Amino acid sequence: MRAERAQAAVDCLADNGFPGAIAYADGSTSLEVDDAQQSAYAAVSMECMKQICPNCGKPLPQASLERLYDLQIEVRACLKQEFDIDTSEPPALQTYLDAPEEQRWNPYLEAAAAMAQSGKLRAVESTCPDPISIASYW
Repeated sequence: MRAERAQAAVDCLADNGFPGAIAYADGSTSLEVDDAQQSAYAAVSMECMKQICPNCGKPLPQASLERLYDLQIEVRACLKQEFDIDTSEPPALQTYLDAPEEQRWNPYLEAAAAMAQSGKLRAVESTCPDPISIASYW
């Protein structure tokens, strides 16, 4: 699904005056844009994303946040069991739900430096995928 969305973004960008973007299987895209076009590109990119993924960037409903909390606990265990990467203990569910998004417990974010230093980033990402990166795809 990510690859399909990336391709849709590339197509939308091309249709709106920014051809040449590349879509990758992981859902990312790349396109070199000169400084003079940055503002226009940002606006087109935002509009394309709204068309492709209308729920992306919106706050998750409580049921999705509860599922995300469970996935965060699972990824914490995966990081420890598979790669010996430890993170802080999870907060209580209600504490997690009440926290502002930017302050919400995130073991994947806590483990980012250790993952990068491990030299096994791709293996970690494929074995223990980041729940946040898939949250908007539910």
